This record gives sequence, structure tokens and C-alpha cells, in this order.
Amino acid sequence: MCLQDHKLHLCGCSDSSPERIKKLFSSELKQLKRKEYFHLIKWTLYKYIKYEWSDMDGMLFLPTDKITAQLTTEYLCSEMNRGNCFDFEFTPTEGDSIIFEVEHINKNGRPLKRQPDPLFTSLIFRNNRWTIECYNAFYDKTEELKKGVLTIKKVQSTEEEL
Repeated sequence: MCLQDHKLHLCGCSDSSPERIKKLFSSELKQLKRKEYFHLIKWTLYKYIKYEWSDMDGMLFLPTDKITAQLTTEYLCSEMNRGNCFDFEFTPTEGDSIIFEVEHINKNGRPLKRQPDPLFTSLIFRNNRWTIECYNAFYDKTEELKKGVLTIKKVQSTEEEL
């Protein structure tokens, strides 16, 4: 699927209740068969605070280069750099980051009880551009600014563009 005639839209609604998901993605959910699921892409925006060890040990999951068959990190980065994708007023500052992650949703708009391995990707705002990069959760302290869900809207082309 080519996404050239689509625009990334970051809905700033933190309400990801089944009712809200059914309203946002009603046509996609109606097409699902009984055992199929929908890839809901959630995003979380963070502000960088400082470099500091978190006193935690563990294993990091690394970001992937694509989070669905059609949605690559390159595409997300390109769209973020093309213009403001948020549905609210936001101007990124140096060090801000955004994480896109997949949640699998059933036909009723509810998350699957058992999610497959985490699929996510991360972008950091550096030198006035979004770059494909991620912070280390053990050493980089960030603060959550906002979260929401990603939608992709079809762009209406005008005769001038053709």
C-alpha cells in the first residue's frame, strides 16, 4: 500500500477507551472477522529532562524499523518533518521525543488480553528535525507531555496538484 496520498494525523486524545476507539476506527473494525485484530498505533510525546541513571537494571527492547507492514519508521520521520501532524498546538524543542507503539485491538475495540511482542519506534527532535533515534530508559530521564492515537487521513488532491 502506498501512503503518498495520505497524511499522518496525531490525535491528542488520551482517551483510548473502547468506545473512543470504535468511534475513531469504526470502518476498520467493521471489516474484521471474528479472530482478526486491528493494529492501533498509540503515540506518547516526551520532554527530555537530563542524563541520570535510573537505579534500574533490566533488558531494553529496541525500536523496530517498521511497526506495521506499511508503516515504517522512515515514513513516520518524513511525515513528522513535513509539517505539524498534531491536532493541538505544539512546537517541538530540542530533545523532545515521540514513541509510536502498536496495540492489537479486537473487533469490539478492546485490546487483546495477550499482546504479542512490543512493536515500537522512536524519534527525537534534534537540530530542528525529527531523527530516528531513541533514549536509553536506564540513563535518560524524560517526562511525558501528551499521548494519543495515530490516524492516517486520505488527502484530497486538487486540480492544481495534478
